[in-house]
Amino acid sequence: MNRTQIAERRASIAARLVAIAALLSAEGRTISEAEQTESDTLDAEDNRLAASDRFLARMEARAVTEAAQPTQQRRLAGDLPAGVVNAPNVLTRTTQAQRNGDKFKGQTGLRMVIARMAAGLSLESGEPARAIDIAAERWPDRPDIAKLLAFRQSRRYRAANEIAGGGTGSGDWGHELVQADTQFAGDFIEFLYATTVFDRLALTEVPSDVVVKGQDGAATAYFVGEHKAIPMSQQDFSSVSLARLKVAALAAVSRDLIERSSPSAEQLVGNGLQTAIAQKVDGLFFSTAAAVSGVSPAGILNGITGHASAGGTLADFYADIKTLAATFIAAKTGGGAVYISDKNVGEAIGTLLNSFGQPAFPDVGEDGGTLRKRPFYTGDNVPASNLIRLKPSEIYKIGDSGVNIALSREATLEMASDPTGAGDATPVAQSKQMVSMFQNDMVALRVIRDINWQTRRTNTTVVDRITAADYDGTHSTTD
Repeated sequence: MNRTQIAERRASIAARLVAIAALLSAEGRTISEAEQTESDTLDAEDNRLAASDRFLARMEARAVTEAAQPTQQRRLAGDLPAGVVNAPNVLTRTTQAQRNGDKFKGQTGLRMVIARMAAGLSLESGEPARAIDIAAERWPDRPDIAKLLAFRQSRRYRAANEIAGGGTGSGDWGHELVQADTQFAGDFIEFLYATTVFDRLALTEVPSDVVVKGQDGAATAYFVGEHKAIPMSQQDFSSVSLARLKVAALAAVSRDLIERSSPSAEQLVGNGLQTAIAQKVDGLFFSTAAAVSGVSPAGILNGITGHASAGGTLADFYADIKTLAATFIAAKTGGGAVYISDKNVGEAIGTLLNSFGQPAFPDVGEDGGTLRKRPFYTGDNVPASNLIRLKPSEIYKIGDSGVNIALSREATLEMASDPTGAGDATPVAQSKQMVSMFQNDMVALRVIRDINWQTRRTNTTVVDRITAADYDGTHSTTD
């Protein structure tokens, strides 16, 4: 890991520890055994990361001392955009977005993507343009975008006799830009993930392709008299190894949007990327699909039959909540659980009235909220008429490596959620709604994200759901 990755991971650990502390405070209880184990593991990892960071810092300082730095290199190091050179060592992504003056989170990162897309499209006109020049022309008030694009290119291409390309070390020119680039990219990733419930859940992050041991049951303790032997406690442990899989999505946007520089056009392009990611990630995560070896993980609802809703009245809703709670109480996994539903169910819960004619749950609505002091999430791609309860800390996900985006003007796409085309050992022809990007003057955006998840223990103990939920306040199974 480099120092930037270490800083990001330590920030993630700190956020998780704060979340655990907030949960204990909100629920007025002591820390559970699972939470204690998790916090101890995170503390140990943070100590190792801190030691690694100190070591890398020493090595960077030694490299600077031993290598003579050319005068031209020092001059380039000072030729950086205002507001970046003196950037503090720790920047929150929100602070970075505010500093950029972005109209929406991730706008700077999206502009970098659009500049590269526009450069690719310019090849067709016979007047190729560099992404650097496009950024400088479109956003003259933001010279740092062109500077960052130039910095990225300098790290990829240089002749043997040319000045060294910018680097991440403290002695390399442009190392401040690495930090700024990380913040811009972070804002962009947060923007893309904002519409997925999966990315809003505090799932436990683990390295990919590494076996992680998890306890699949509680040890039994005993009261023991003086001088008496202590009975052995039997514990069950499970192993989880998450391979690096990928989820891919396609979105098609008008070429005009790529070539327009207005914030509204940028927002539309971004919305296309957001929608593609949200549909694929949440669609699979909240599904009953079985795992496909080497292709996709099992949906979190795989094997979860659930319970039919008691009905649509407020009393029926309370009965459904009690049914869900019973599953977690029996498995001793109740702490830290959250509720999830589609937007219709969330809105219906928010309209349930108590005996005084007032909203029984004023903090719940179409966009989620808080239900009985527990977080409530809603999403467009959560199964309809389902009320789900799960414990995020009991679900592992691999560390995120970001999103890879590619574009094409010549592709022909199957505009369907169930395309038939396949190019493997047994090719199959495309047969769905075929649309030519060239003929329709559109641009195809392909989004690929490395991803995988798995429950720490049997998913029936950390996930449950109510089916056929329709809380309209009137009908009941007892009517």
